[in-house]
Amino acid sequence: MTKLISITIQGITETSAWTLPSTIADDTTDKEDTPKKNLEAYQNQFNTALKEYDKLLSDCGYQGINLLKGGNLKLTFDENRQHIFNISGRDISSNKLGLNEALWQTQGDINKAIDELNTSITTLRSLAEELGNQYSIITTRINFTEALTDVLETGADDLTLADMNEASAQYLSLQTRQQLAINSLSLASQSARSILSLFY
Repeated sequence: MTKLISITIQGITETSAWTLPSTIADDTTDKEDTPKKNLEAYQNQFNTALKEYDKLLSDCGYQGINLLKGGNLKLTFDENRQHIFNISGRDISSNKLGLNEALWQTQGDINKAIDELNTSITTLRSLAEELGNQYSIITTRINFTEALTDVLETGADDLTLADMNEASAQYLSLQTRQQLAINSLSLASQSARSILSLFY
């Protein structure tokens, strides 16, 4: 899940290189002088991007927990539940980042939207670094646990694994001794009965 979050935030922050098309960026007058069709097209693209962004965040949940929608994740590293690592998510939906639906009227409105995007990108990068650090901690702990498990399993195998040839030979020897003991008891019993029959 953390990899998915990192990829998501990376893809979002890559929009920092985005610039306005020249037909708007070079226009410093009011909407009356701005090509209406171009302005509406850019507004629609912007609003569509915000909707898709929110949909993407909604799909980043795992087992009912979505760190990008303000969820919290608690990880337990031991069977006694004494070593717990908490990860606090942050709601980075478009509204929480201050990104509003585009209703541009002037170049100033467009510049304001650009400032809001730059601020949001800074916030997303900060969250990406925070989650990246937490992911490193979790990865280190998992690697340590896996290495310790391998060592313990190897030691247990050395203590419990037996030579099958030796075990089979011992089992056959035990069966042979058991059969000889039964035969001996049977012979002794017959001899005793034979001797008793001489007196009766």
